[in-house]
Amino acid sequence: MRHTGIEAIGDVPWGTHFCQFYETDRDLIEMLVPYFKKGLEANELCMWVTSEPLQVRQAKAALKAAVPDLDRRLRHGQIEIIDYKKWYVRSGKFSAEEVLKGWADKLGAALGKRYEGLRLSGNTFWLEQADWEDFRRYEEAVNSVIGGRRMLALCTYSLQKCGASEIIDVVANHEFALIKRRGRWEIIESAARKQAEETLKKETLKYSKVLQTANAGFWVVDLEGKLIEVNDTYCLMSGYSRGELLSMRISDLEAKETPDEVRGHIRYLREHGHHQFESRHRRKDGTVFDAEIRASYLDIEGGRMVGFTWDISERKRIEEETRRLASFPMLNPQPVVEVDEAGRVRFANPAARKLFPDLQISGPDHPWLADWKTLAAHAFRRPAGNLPTREVRVGERWYHQSMYLVPETGRLRIYGFDITSRVLAEEDLRRLNRTLTALSHSDQAMMRAKNEKEFLEEACQIIVRDCGHAMVWIGYAEDDEEKSVLPMAFAGFEKGYVETLKISWADGERGHGPTGTAIRTGKPCACPNMLTDPQFAPWREQALARGYASSLVLPLLTDGGTFGAISIYFKQPGAVADDEMKLLTELANDVAYGISSIRLREAHARAEEALRQRTGDLQQLTETLEQRVGQRTAELADANELLQAEVTHSHFIEADLKSQKETLQTVIDNIPVMLCFFDSSGKAKLTNREFKRLLGWSKEEANKLAVIGAEPGKLGFPGSQGLEAGGIPGWHEHKIRTSAGEGIDSSWAAVRLSDGGQIGIGLDMRERREAERERLRLAAAVEQADRGMAIMDEAGLIIYANPAFEITSGLTRAELLGRRYYDLPAGEGADGLVGDVEKTVRGGGIWSGHSTRRTRNGQSRELEISVSPIRDLSGHIINSLVVERDITPEVRLQQRLRQAQKLEALGTLAGGIAHDFNNILNPIFINTELVLMDAALDDQSRLELELALKAAERGRDLVRQIITFSRQKEKERQPTQIAPVVKEALKFLRSTLPASIEIREHIGPETGFIMADPSQIHQIVMNLCNNSAYAMRERGGVLEVRLVEVQVDEEMVLRHPEIKPGPFLRLTVTDTGTGMTPEVVERVFDPFFTTKKPGEGSGMGLAVVHGIIRDYEGAVTVYSEVGQGTTFNIFFPRVPSEEIETQETVGILPRGRERILLVDDDEAQVQSMRNILKRLGHHVVSETDPKKALKAFKKDPAQFDLVITDQIMPGLTGAQLSEEILRLRPGLPVILCTGFSEKVDASGAQALGISGFLMKPFSIREMAAAIDQALKKD
Repeated sequence: MRHTGIEAIGDVPWGTHFCQFYETDRDLIEMLVPYFKKGLEANELCMWVTSEPLQVRQAKAALKAAVPDLDRRLRHGQIEIIDYKKWYVRSGKFSAEEVLKGWADKLGAALGKRYEGLRLSGNTFWLEQADWEDFRRYEEAVNSVIGGRRMLALCTYSLQKCGASEIIDVVANHEFALIKRRGRWEIIESAARKQAEETLKKETLKYSKVLQTANAGFWVVDLEGKLIEVNDTYCLMSGYSRGELLSMRISDLEAKETPDEVRGHIRYLREHGHHQFESRHRRKDGTVFDAEIRASYLDIEGGRMVGFTWDISERKRIEEETRRLASFPMLNPQPVVEVDEAGRVRFANPAARKLFPDLQISGPDHPWLADWKTLAAHAFRRPAGNLPTREVRVGERWYHQSMYLVPETGRLRIYGFDITSRVLAEEDLRRLNRTLTALSHSDQAMMRAKNEKEFLEEACQIIVRDCGHAMVWIGYAEDDEEKSVLPMAFAGFEKGYVETLKISWADGERGHGPTGTAIRTGKPCACPNMLTDPQFAPWREQALARGYASSLVLPLLTDGGTFGAISIYFKQPGAVADDEMKLLTELANDVAYGISSIRLREAHARAEEALRQRTGDLQQLTETLEQRVGQRTAELADANELLQAEVTHSHFIEADLKSQKETLQTVIDNIPVMLCFFDSSGKAKLTNREFKRLLGWSKEEANKLAVIGAEPGKLGFPGSQGLEAGGIPGWHEHKIRTSAGEGIDSSWAAVRLSDGGQIGIGLDMRERREAERERLRLAAAVEQADRGMAIMDEAGLIIYANPAFEITSGLTRAELLGRRYYDLPAGEGADGLVGDVEKTVRGGGIWSGHSTRRTRNGQSRELEISVSPIRDLSGHIINSLVVERDITPEVRLQQRLRQAQKLEALGTLAGGIAHDFNNILNPIFINTELVLMDAALDDQSRLELELALKAAERGRDLVRQIITFSRQKEKERQPTQIAPVVKEALKFLRSTLPASIEIREHIGPETGFIMADPSQIHQIVMNLCNNSAYAMRERGGVLEVRLVEVQVDEEMVLRHPEIKPGPFLRLTVTDTGTGMTPEVVERVFDPFFTTKKPGEGSGMGLAVVHGIIRDYEGAVTVYSEVGQGTTFNIFFPRVPSEEIETQETVGILPRGRERILLVDDDEAQVQSMRNILKRLGHHVVSETDPKKALKAFKKDPAQFDLVITDQIMPGLTGAQLSEEILRLRPGLPVILCTGFSEKVDASGAQALGISGFLMKPFSIREMAAAIDQALKKD
């Protein structure tokens, strides 16, 4: 408590926010001078913000008269007295956020300088009417900043500037207000009322903490869609502050749906009670995220919608990533492993090998394959797509495993996802929830305990049981010579251990441990590591021998200081998290409060017993006196003397009785229930402080009050009529009227006394009503939770199930209730699982794992299940809680996470080969064609040269396949009817295949059009058929080719997410050859992978096929069995028929007599191209150094008609050389040649002003045509 220095107020707790209404500057001085004087004396940091009518100079002078050393305190910074312009309007206008942050910063500075806290005051005379609403909201926010912190705030308002509505606003935003009436300061609203309201909210706040720590955004809206409550997670999710959100409607956050659609959701909620849907929300910064929303309707307070919102953007991203990476385990950053039924690891991707280098050696003994026999028995006997998922721990990491039974290989493919952060977050949440549970149970234990020792022992048991800590003990600080700590109660370890500790709270070796330090300082003290903390040395050996690793000690505090401590021991080293520390500190404060309450209750009982004893003695004494007077009338003189002595003695007794009555009144005043004593005439004889605080009636006023059915002037209680003296009272609820005319819910019982009087005992029921409303909200939250929840009795029968559980079970709630949970239809291998679950839960443990469940329509659901015991207050298991999460969609998506990135990774390598290879081929093309142009060439030489030219063409085709695969070059597509192209390719094949291979053709003439390059279709058919022919080269066989129209449905899209539903052409190539092993099938589309002998194949054919089909947004599948043959299915998206453009005929070689500058850093290229140009009739100047070529051009730019340059050259690229030449002579024709370039293509060259672009290798005809076209452009 802090003394305000103001006589009318007295002491108030930290966090008090109150105000003063004044008329003159004298009123301000009269209130603020003693206020700040007391703060300075109490070592508090003070801040006085002034305004008219009391300015800074006047304020300092008035305070200095009361505090002579004010100047010294000002210099040292203990107090600031500043004008409002330097605080409230520092930036030119009032900013609530800036001022609130300033108060918080001042408090931090005060505590950092070891002041007790912050005492502040601000005058509002400067405030204009236009700013009133903003300042009112600021005052509301001040309560949240000050409440619970070491701050006192006194706001001053001028009555000249406040009307009736403003006064109401001010009073509403402060705990109480001071106003001067008839020369005296009076409180117009009691702080006790505010404190009572906070007490009523205590239980609500505990449950609110659970919602605040939830990993989903929690919100409450009214029927108009206005937000009236949100948790911190929702604020973080949306980017808005809580204050901003509470001024918005839920539709303001929608990025997808209109306000009408939002109102439609609200109508649906009112009609059906529950609603679940997905939408998109917009954050404060304008970004949009995917959201999943689950809500329920509550018929309270005019109708409320409560719900949770989850940010599922990451889930959406993972779904997309899953589709993209489904076929590429080698590039998957998460571990992917294939295992046969014996547990032998047949395949592990690089991520798995890096994470688990000993996996292939350990096999089924490795943690990754934990419980392999059970898993194998379950997985290898179920169809693919219907397999379990589970979570495993490997070292310090946790992984989520999903399984896929590969039908082609019969192996189990296991995909792993690192979920360590999620598991740790869930553990933190469980730990906080356990601590909150302990808080609630501690409150109940305090009310239930018969004495202090019983409460201490139960408190220890609660902390061990609910929080899961290893050991707890409570000790009291003794005021003996050694300042020893006396153990009072303990739990979680063997008896006798605490007595050996010999802990002290003195400033010595045994007083420097956590317990002694916490008692001495009155602050929590932690030992994060008992093994290394030097202060824990005296107790280390015994602690480590019992498995303890760290500890936390919390002081037990009262107004008089520290009287003991709670010591909590942990099995793991490390510091306690801040959020858990706060809850444990609150728990310690609850225990300290409980101890004080029990002591007060016991003192009350002792006082009552003493009063009864003294009353009996007095009654016996009175009877004795009467008997002696009657017997000794004759001895009046002697009796009179004796009577005088007795009268004197009775005076002492009466004085003692008066003292006892005062003690009883004190005890009664501290009992937290309403008490009122009435005599037999109905006159109030005694009331306690709680009666007056809640009802506002004094003892005299109570005589005029009729509570329930009583005559005016009498206070009656329900159930008191006919009640015998000493009888057991009954409780009756009633709305009772206060002195202010307000009706409050209360419950009353009457005790009839032997003299006909009564004792009325009343309980304030408003807190219970609020708790009931809160339980309704919590129940609604469970009802609309996305996880299935069910409660079982001891026999395993379901006694409760929420709607989500109805979905996961496939049964209605009526069908579930009374049914054994373990009898629900489950997947194969669940019998052993059921036994394991029952055994774990009956033993008091928590079981969690994965299982499958069959619904009534035959579908199978993948479930993540947790089963935990529910205990009563004595710790006995009375029920079990089942929590299920349906992870079927995740399992199905994870089955597609394979090879989506494998081919992309090789693209860059494949494209890099093209440039050098084309430069090698170009001279071969040119010189071979030049020789073939010689008419005198003999036939044998011509044949040999033509063979060489064909070999060069094969090399060029190979390079083009590489470019196609690397996606560096896009083929021009057009509407193409591919049936003729396929037939043409098969016709060509018939002339090349041996007679032992039969070709069966099933191609309809009208099979529709696709967008394609006919040459690529020809390439696909030739590559597939050549591979099939190679597989049948030794024994012969049948090569069957089919082309049909098909419709791709949703089921196929699930297997091949790279395509979309719709019309397709399916090209099927089947052979009866040798077939392929699963290992070969896995790599069949890898570039440069081949099973052919050296020289028989490049390994690019199927990789190119895969690249073309991927670009066409189609799909390719392969099925093969060793000895049975292979089938490839190619799916092309179909388009409406369009005419196919015809090819232009090729003309004669164009010639000329132009002067050409030829530049290439390769001498062989220069010599070959010079021969071409001369043969075509041109004059050639050649250079192998681009800088020398530019120098030669600069000498006489007009001497050249055309420039031909290579792109990739040292010192100066072809593009750079062209830019320099065109800058010197704009419009000059330039042809750019390259073997391959990622930076420049035909369109890029055109953008630079270059006339022509040639890809090496090129023929003489292509070069001649390019020169002719470039010169015509000029």
